[in-house]
Amino acid sequence: MTLLQAHRILIGAAILLFVLYAGLALSGRLPGGRWQRLAQGGASLLVAAGLGAYLRSLGGSRSSRRP
Repeated sequence: MTLLQAHRILIGAAILLFVLYAGLALSGRLPGGRWQRLAQGGASLLVAAGLGAYLRSLGGSRSSRRP
């Protein structure tokens, strides 16, 4: 496993966690007011989208050549 592969795995895990947090916030399972949960869920989805765009930008060097 290369360092770039490990980086992709960690970024993918972070995206999954941000989406999970957004789901919890938007479903009302977190404490706080309605607008606060909406803001937290929206911000979490924005961060997940930004990380997804970053992950896609790393896609250019996916083919690792092994002898």
